[in-house]
Amino acid sequence: MNRRWMRRMALLAALAAIFPAALAEAPDSASASEIERALYALGYHDDTFDGRLDAHTRTAIRSFQTANDLEVTGEPDAATLECLESGEAVSCRDYLTAFADERANLPILQAGSSGAVVSELQRRLRDLGYFSGVSDGVFGEATQSAVKRFQLAHGLPETGSADGATQLRLRAGEPLSWEAFLQSAAAAPGDSGAQVRRLQRFLEQTGDFDGCCSGSYGEHTQRAVAQFQARNGLEATGTADAATCALLYSGEAKSLRAPGAFGPGDSDDLVSELQRRLSVLGYFERSITGFYGATTETAVRLFQMANGLPSTGEADPDTLERLIADDAIPLSEARATLSAQVSAQNGTALPVVGSVAQDARGRSFSADDEDLYRGFAFVQYVCAAAGIPLASPQEVVSLASTPLTDPASAPLGEILVCRGADGVVTMAISAGDARAIYAVPESGWVLESELSGVASGEWYIWDLGAAQ
Repeated sequence: MNRRWMRRMALLAALAAIFPAALAEAPDSASASEIERALYALGYHDDTFDGRLDAHTRTAIRSFQTANDLEVTGEPDAATLECLESGEAVSCRDYLTAFADERANLPILQAGSSGAVVSELQRRLRDLGYFSGVSDGVFGEATQSAVKRFQLAHGLPETGSADGATQLRLRAGEPLSWEAFLQSAAAAPGDSGAQVRRLQRFLEQTGDFDGCCSGSYGEHTQRAVAQFQARNGLEATGTADAATCALLYSGEAKSLRAPGAFGPGDSDDLVSELQRRLSVLGYFERSITGFYGATTETAVRLFQMANGLPSTGEADPDTLERLIADDAIPLSEARATLSAQVSAQNGTALPVVGSVAQDARGRSFSADDEDLYRGFAFVQYVCAAAGIPLASPQEVVSLASTPLTDPASAPLGEILVCRGADGVVTMAISAGDARAIYAVPESGWVLESELSGVASGEWYIWDLGAAQ
């Protein structure tokens, strides 16, 4: 600190001792700018100096007062000014370093913890709007939920346990309030970025969103938001406003996913075990990846349909119990029954197939089909989601016998098969108007384009009513 500045601060300290209120109420005075610069030098204020004792500056003052064992008022009172100009004030860096060292020797606060440190944690969370309970010093479910919300808002692992990093962030600088987080988390169609990616991830967990968490707020995300809102008693606008985000991120919303279930988007050892069991039973013929993608969802749906369970595509407790049962029906024994269901389909299924295919546009899709049947994995996925249990590509090829003489005549949802001159069979789903929806093996994305751009060769229609 230079001498001129120190003399200035000494004078301010003297004035504050006589007229403390006058200084606090003089937002446009030069003294406010000097205070901001002093706080900046110690790491409590950023480099935006507007010469006003506004909320931002008062927050910095409170942080300074906390670190220096002063009465926390948010006002530049005599004691605060004296400490600021003393040359011995604790800097923000030193305070946080000491705080981190102190917290490093403390146990992690988690479910079952109790005592004064938990009371302090609860009070801080309540001040920021994350906790609405009583600071009773008992770390229960309400405290755990509040910690999770705080961790979410600050980019920390959402464990629900207050580790050193969480406790430090609660005290460091200016942690976000729950209200401020919700305002920053709001998103609308056309938006993009981290807040949209987080929105998609949470909607995926509730079972409302099954697309790629790309961070782009498109039609698929808008429909997922509207579905979430309608189910939870909110106006189904499709826009994730603060009220929608509050419910979604609170952990208290009604979910499509059953308790104890896991599904699309999940990735862990449980998914690997699920894939292995489905593989043993013949429903899953892919590599064991541990990722619950579209092909795993298809296998689960086929298993559920073959075993008399609701075809949700999720590994809920009933499905998992059935999977490990001694009398679980393998695909080899269910093929005849499933094929009969496929053959019994008629044109009434087209709108459902078309709707599922349209929702899949723009999604990442693992199109790892055999070259002989390009696009079958996507067609199988769409059909399974529509309640049509396709077990093999031959079922499509054998029923696709009607030549497509007029591409524009194929209705939305019709399954199309192209027999190329090179012997390669390509499958797609009609989007109407001579367009098709299909998975691109090279990029792994679901696209919609002119039918002529999908494959070259002679196209056929899979006539759903042909077998009847």
